[in-house]
Amino acid sequence: MKLFDSSVYLGPWPGSAETFSDVNALVNKLGQLNIHAALVNHTLAWQHNPYYGNKLLMDEIREHPQLEACWGLTPGPALEVYGGLTGLKKALIENKIRAIRLFPKDHVVSLEQWMTGGFFDLLNKLSIIVFLDVDQVFMQVGIYDYDANRFSAIKEICQSYPNISLVINRTGYRPYQSLIQLMQQCDNLYLDLSFLATHQGVEDIVQRFGSARLLFGTSMPFVEAGGAIARLTYAGIPEEAKRDIASSNLERMLQNAKTSQHDQQRNFEMVAPEVSQMPKHSYHVIDAHGHMGPYFKFHIPQNDSEGMLRAMDSAGVEIACISSHLAISGDWKRGNLETLAAIRKHPSRLKGHVVINPNHPRDIKPELKRYILDEGFIAIKITPDTHLKSILDRDYEPMWEFAADHKIMVLSHTYHGSPYDDPQLFAEIAERHPEVNVLIVHSGALTEGFEGAIHLAQKYPNLYLDISGSFITSHWIERLVNEAGDDKVVYSSDIPFIDIRYSLGRVLYSQLSEYQKTRLLRENIIQITKRIEE
Repeated sequence: MKLFDSSVYLGPWPGSAETFSDVNALVNKLGQLNIHAALVNHTLAWQHNPYYGNKLLMDEIREHPQLEACWGLTPGPALEVYGGLTGLKKALIENKIRAIRLFPKDHVVSLEQWMTGGFFDLLNKLSIIVFLDVDQVFMQVGIYDYDANRFSAIKEICQSYPNISLVINRTGYRPYQSLIQLMQQCDNLYLDLSFLATHQGVEDIVQRFGSARLLFGTSMPFVEAGGAIARLTYAGIPEEAKRDIASSNLERMLQNAKTSQHDQQRNFEMVAPEVSQMPKHSYHVIDAHGHMGPYFKFHIPQNDSEGMLRAMDSAGVEIACISSHLAISGDWKRGNLETLAAIRKHPSRLKGHVVINPNHPRDIKPELKRYILDEGFIAIKITPDTHLKSILDRDYEPMWEFAADHKIMVLSHTYHGSPYDDPQLFAEIAERHPEVNVLIVHSGALTEGFEGAIHLAQKYPNLYLDISGSFITSHWIERLVNEAGDDKVVYSSDIPFIDIRYSLGRVLYSQLSEYQKTRLLRENIIQITKRIEE
């Protein structure tokens, strides 16, 4: 399978040292991953000036035929450096530019007609591919809340300019229901795999639209490439569809561009030999933390236990430890019943986490007795951000007493900066309840919180970390394991919040040793809970 990466970045980044500071570093990384070719953006076209960054990009990739430039552009006065739209057209043709990227949020420009009309007219005449990160139009308005209203601009662009192919990158999972509606109405809207994290999303899109609407892309170095590779390799779709997504779709779209009069079809054999898909791994994987069922903030295809087992089977995951979405959101008691029904149906594949609500402290111990002692659930799950009660609140005390008496692990959602479950609050918990093993789910969720989570796991023997979340990368997984300890980190995916193949790919493509991967992917969670194999 030949991989053509539709989205990588070259250049420095002000907030991180984990970048491709020179083209040789990028080329070496592509070679390590068996990625044959890539469309390349320059970070300084994003974070400094499009004209400056594009010029650097052309100079730096000139001697590398496997790399093709994707220019960053900003409509409006920023185009005057090219001599306006006429000069831009000449520059695109002279440089054989077939793809461009926009940054409307970061460059503070509107995508509406009054700002972009002439600009998009030109791109439409040239049949240019336009790339756009989802967070440039899908705005976060709170810790967990987003505003999808600006997607109307995407619809207007696609329908007004049918020769433009518009590709949305890094979609995550929250905007999926809006994007599916847009794709139904706009035949020229595409998604790439750089964190298309919706559970069974690839399978759902292929079923709805065929394989032509997806592109392989990693968004390296900002997104972990192993996730996208594993997502495609282990996808539950035909091999022909995988090949389309891997390279054929992007090649076809580039061939439609009118900025190059000669055949630019890529000679993959000149760059790298074809390799077979990533073989099935040999690890006996246990996913330490997941969920099940629909969720009110976004659409999840195939979210029942059967849909989860299909994803687990394709990824080679033997067991998932779950609590239902209903339990962690609207109704903990009905949700626990949903979890129970699923694990009774698939007792060898699914293990239960019982959810408690600290706003009902008198009901906690009876609920725990039923599900832990009578039904064999393996751990207790809490979501302080949902229940609006700090992890330090005394209303959790019945849970801590039960967990200590029966040696039951507690796993808690965490989010860096939250007044309810910031990881640093767990220092006091570790000291109050040293006999209870506590899993700090998401390890703080944001990169700003990972380092502090590591320090907690180093200091307190009963605090453990997991690797689920949107912002974790192989680099951070390696740091968590190497610094917190081989026995202090567990594999989890947050299935079906996030497709299980992304988190698995991050581990498989990491630089951890085989011993460390084995501990991470299975042995640690067995050791911490002491109940999975009963």
